[in-house]
Amino acid sequence: MSTTVVVYESTNASLARRIAKNLSVESIEVITTAFPNGEIEIHEAPIKADRAIVTFPKIHDVNRQLIEFMLMCGLCKGSPIVDAVIPYIPYSRQNSTVAHAMILRILDVCRIRLVVTVDVHNPRILSNYNIINILPHEIFADVIGKPTNLLVVAPDHGAIRRAKKFADAIGTDVVFIDKHSKSISNASAVAGMNCMIIDDIIDSGCTINLATDILRNNGCTSVSACISHGFFSARVQHRYSLDALHISESFELPRVTTYKNLEITKLAKPVSAALTPRQ
Repeated sequence: MSTTVVVYESTNASLARRIAKNLSVESIEVITTAFPNGEIEIHEAPIKADRAIVTFPKIHDVNRQLIEFMLMCGLCKGSPIVDAVIPYIPYSRQNSTVAHAMILRILDVCRIRLVVTVDVHNPRILSNYNIINILPHEIFADVIGKPTNLLVVAPDHGAIRRAKKFADAIGTDVVFIDKHSKSISNASAVAGMNCMIIDDIIDSGCTINLATDILRNNGCTSVSACISHGFFSARVQHRYSLDALHISESFELPRVTTYKNLEITKLAKPVSAALTPRQ
């Protein structure tokens, strides 16, 4: 009988355990500590299973978590199949082909067969890799429900493709904001509508704040946002005039985040579906 285990580190225990429960498999927690000089030490016996699903630690220090992930994969050398759940792929935000190539090399060294990720910033970096990229309309499907008078908004040029897919999935229209000219593709469509901004990353919040101001100035009823990854840089005081902000659980929230209407969307459901073998 084949065995599958979900391997995780404590920061992502909730996601990993829910995935294991959904797949009806065992989960194994890996304990890590650090030496005074910062080197990471891992405490666990080698993991032997027919399939190991390694869950990337919840990110608060992406470089540390990348090393932890590699060490966790090293524990799975006795498993012929190693898959990975990496909600945010490190360095995927960059335009550097060198950084992208090194991440692919790391995945190869770790013997990763399949990567399940969430709304990767630049899908082309993994175009030749076995990847399942979960998009915003799959992440936030239960959040949206059956909306009325909803208008999907791409806050800049880079968000247009994912916003269109989101709009098509829920059967509504989409408008696009040009950040440079501070204009909307169809301003007359905004008045009286509940606007939903769709994007992959929120960091300083400048793009979201600008989009919100433009939409309100054009007479919308409400403005909310579904953002896949909440970076929330510590150097920024995060305050928004959104009616609701939905993000996934890919990052640990910094203490400086003060947005009162922030809601965290769980990832276990779409990730478990992606990991389920197709018949």
